[in-house]
Amino acid sequence: MTANLLDNLNFATACRVAFAGFLRLGEFTYKTEDLNTRSIFSATKLTRSDVRFSSSLDHVQLTLKRSKTDRRHEGIQIVLAKTGDEACPVDALQKLLLLDPKEPDAPLFSFHRKPFSRNHFLSTLSTKLRALGIQTDGYSGHSFRKGAAQHAHDSGILDDQIQVLGRWTSEAFRVYFTTNASVLYKLNHQFQTGSPAPLSLLLPPPSPPPS
Repeated sequence: MTANLLDNLNFATACRVAFAGFLRLGEFTYKTEDLNTRSIFSATKLTRSDVRFSSSLDHVQLTLKRSKTDRRHEGIQIVLAKTGDEACPVDALQKLLLLDPKEPDAPLFSFHRKPFSRNHFLSTLSTKLRALGIQTDGYSGHSFRKGAAQHAHDSGILDDQIQVLGRWTSEAFRVYFTTNASVLYKLNHQFQTGSPAPLSLLLPPPSPPPS
């Protein structure tokens, strides 16, 4: 594969893993100076050796050696399930390790001509979004973690389970939730009438003003 294709592969895999694992940006990116001492890097940052596939390949275990809520630096195990769809983090990691092999102590993700830093990752994200015709104003390094929390909420996962998945030590994650119009309609209907909303969630168009 060409260097550009490998860069795209690393970036795409990082996006899938970050979303599925509720990762903070600093947990999978690094600075240039972090690479100066490989032993320190291996002890604090994500490397290839931190990826463990299950024997059945139905999930992968990711070891975070340092994270915001791991005050004792004991390491945290994140389990990513295989989904088999285009966003599957397990399939993406398998492909990355096969097509872009590196030493066990090498960074998990990398760019060919520059470090996989916060700035370079966000710059690449903005470039990809603009190429798709998407405004970049609403996206940031926290978008993957925020989006994961919102998606879990919309999927019916309980708040305490979301807290576990995202490794939150408080209920601060609740600020990420937004409620779509259909849910607001059902709630308001029940509030006003005392009974659940009808099955149809399509709001009728407003009546024209009398002539």
